Amino acid sequence: MTPWPTSPRAKLEVLADMARGRTNREIADARVVSLGTVEKQVSAVFDKLGLDPADGGHRRVLAVLTWLRSGRVSSTGHGSSG
Repeated sequence: MTPWPTSPRAKLEVLADMARGRTNREIADARVVSLGTVEKQVSAVFDKLGLDPADGGHRRVLAVLTWLRSGRVSSTGHGSSG
């Protein structure tokens, strides 16, 4: 896996929601965006982390673990953007 990338805030917020166990649909509803938008953001996070589709459902877990290990999580649970 590659080190945690610097990402736009929206992607980090989506990742924080993933860490909370929310589904893509729940994230979309909470953020009042389309499911497609969330799917694109999640896919972009996977791509930046080099998580291959062959990793299957584990990609969400691997992405969250990488985020937590990076130390880029603020006290509010959202990643820092810089």
